Amino acid sequence: VYKHLVGILTCAWMTAVLVLADDILRKQVALRSERKTRNLLYLLMIIWSQMFIVYMFFPEDPFWSRLLLLPKDKAPPFLDAVWEVAVADTMVRYVSIVVKVLCLMLSGRHERGCGGGSGGDSSNGGGSSGTGSSGGGRLGGGLSG
Repeated sequence: VYKHLVGILTCAWMTAVLVLADDILRKQVALRSERKTRNLLYLLMIIWSQMFIVYMFFPEDPFWSRLLLLPKDKAPPFLDAVWEVAVADTMVRYVSIVVKVLCLMLSGRHERGCGGGSGGDSSNGGGSSGTGSSGGGRLGGGLSG
């Protein structure tokens, strides 16, 4: 009974952290240029700590071999197989969030670098078109006068 209770609580805890991390990641993606790299670093720390804690609590558990796709000698009992698959699936989702956060951090740096140049080009373009129209007005005025 104790083993099943620990398994249920662990799966609930890991799922709750996963949902929270996914929500934070969605909000940071929606912020675009206003996203905070610090919040993404906090999210990375949370996910890495969750993975480390799971490893510390279950170092000899067979789901680690499921993560590495190592073959089994014999099929485990049904509930053990459900446990292995559920925890391995959650760990893979944690890894996917880490990859998404890293990509988001890299794209944020790229957007900031290109965003400044892009904004400068559009303001220069707007300034030159304004100068061109006023210059045309002066040119027209110079021909008239």
